[in-house]
Amino acid sequence: MTHPSPKLITGLQSPIEPVHTVHHCPTCERVLSVAEFIERFCTDCKTYTKPVAVKERVA
Repeated sequence: MTHPSPKLITGLQSPIEPVHTVHHCPTCERVLSVAEFIERFCTDCKTYTKPVAVKERVA
């Protein structure tokens, strides 16, 4: 079984740009660690927070 190239979407001729998602504190804009994200607590602000997801391109 052959799989299509991961760089092409079926029917389109443009490459897929790899991205990853990070979560940051909306108050101080710092990227949260995995533990901070799970606990919803920013150690810089010393407060509970609602993390914001941001997609970034991988170079």
